[in-house]
Amino acid sequence: MAMRMYVAGAAVAALLSVGFLASLLRGHGGGSNSSIPVAGVDGGGGDGGGYTHTAIKRMPIVAAGGGSISGAGDAAGDGGGDATAARPCHNFPPAVLAAAVALSAAGGGNVKEVEAMVRAAPPPRPPTTSAPRRMPWVPVAVDYRGRAMSLLYVDRQNKLVHCNLRKNACSSWLQFLFRMSHPDAPMVDMYHIHWPSKTNLTRMEDLTSDEVEDILNDPSYSFFATVRDPIDRFASAYLDKCYRSDTEEERKWCGVPVRRGDLTTVDAVIRHIEGEQPYLVDHHFQQQNLMCGLRMLRDRFTLFRFEHMYEDAVAFAMNSTTMSAATRQTWLAAASEVFVHGERQWRDPSLTAKPKDILTPERVRWLARIYRNDYRFFSDVLLTE
Repeated sequence: MAMRMYVAGAAVAALLSVGFLASLLRGHGGGSNSSIPVAGVDGGGGDGGGYTHTAIKRMPIVAAGGGSISGAGDAAGDGGGDATAARPCHNFPPAVLAAAVALSAAGGGNVKEVEAMVRAAPPPRPPTTSAPRRMPWVPVAVDYRGRAMSLLYVDRQNKLVHCNLRKNACSSWLQFLFRMSHPDAPMVDMYHIHWPSKTNLTRMEDLTSDEVEDILNDPSYSFFATVRDPIDRFASAYLDKCYRSDTEEERKWCGVPVRRGDLTTVDAVIRHIEGEQPYLVDHHFQQQNLMCGLRMLRDRFTLFRFEHMYEDAVAFAMNSTTMSAATRQTWLAAASEVFVHGERQWRDPSLTAKPKDILTPERVRWLARIYRNDYRFFSDVLLTE
């Protein structure tokens, strides 16, 4: 990690000379030039500022653009994520949030106690969102049962819609949804949680178009998803599905022939992702912004950061103005059970490769170009520490 940070940091520092930055801002609105092999996003007039991978995100890349993505049909290379549409999930002062997290982790949390603490606390930080806008009516596409929407889960009792992005703690979030809808049932393990027959969880594609349209346009529903740094997500997916997997079915998700315990296929997998049609890449490796209708429904979703998803989930429940007291209590208890005290995925101890073993500086730059639209679309979340 230290070597990776040094190499990536040195590359960005070299690019941020006065001359380069001046030409960058003149022609590209603050985004990084797509012809430059650096972990940033495409440029272009009106684009959002460049975003760098975890290892170099603290380098001073200036956001001088601020373009917005406005719908599902925008082509790759359009404007970056709309910061004014971000829905922050952590407005409470850090001390209050820490106390709420501690209470929840200790055994589900006492909502009344937390609410009393919040009332006694200083006013929350003002949100970074723009003035409230009237929610536009969202029509249901004819192909709403298509592959891109297949990861949306609906809890109509608690009025929740979750985008279950693969490799973003998807198994844990399914356990969370199971606990929300089955508060007294024995928890389903991480393997069987993906079996619909074991969970009875409802997918958006299971509903009629009228039901889907009602949900999409009901402001009392809470939409949420977890977003992960795309390069870290790729490394996790490769190690889990291509390197460690002991089933042929899972290895097919890599798109090219791979072998258990073999790290020599990393480049072949990356080339497959780069050369395949973006919407046809397996969900474990697909751009996150292409799934769940996020490009159309971005304003409806609250996005949690993968590295802080438990804290963000607790803050989301405490900030919600639409969640009922009963749902909030169940939410806090479920988050504590799954993310603090829950099951962890088993890994074969004989397969010891780590992300640093495959994320060379060249691959980091390569992957950053491939996933540049994720960095752009989710910049308001991925840049949050």
